[in-house]
Amino acid sequence: MAVTRINVSDKMISLVTKTNVISTGLGDVDNLITGDSNVVDAINTVRDLVTAFDDSAEIVNITRNAFSASNLGGDGSISYNSSTGIISYTGPDAADVRAHFSADSGLDYDSALGLFTLKNLSITNAHIANDTITSTKFSSLVSFSILDEGGTALKTIYSPGS
Repeated sequence: MAVTRINVSDKMISLVTKTNVISTGLGDVDNLITGDSNVVDAINTVRDLVTAFDDSAEIVNITRNAFSASNLGGDGSISYNSSTGIISYTGPDAADVRAHFSADSGLDYDSALGLFTLKNLSITNAHIANDTITSTKFSSLVSFSILDEGGTALKTIYSPGS
């Protein structure tokens, strides 16, 4: 924005126009929220308010004191040192993680070692979901077909080979 200059040689209409431009750019002093009656005093009031914060060390201090860290439960812990600005997290140890596991239905769990083992090596129907073993899983497929008199297969039965 260019500087508005009022010259002694300006005509009256130019003087009015330039004065209006200057006062519009300056703003309405009645709207100052600092309580001051002129713009210069308002600027000085604002400057006095921010002088305490114009030092970078003070800004760092204010920022550090605005942060915090809270432990909200669960494994691990978090802490914050406002004098250094360092946030530290200590994760759970292996025992804390293993404490979340358990075994059921055919499995044993050793929480000290974190090992799952089968209770026994046999697999029962309770361990197998319906329709999960198909002939494509057999290592050597053998099929047996029942044919009608025309040679069309009525039923084919699959089995693992030997």
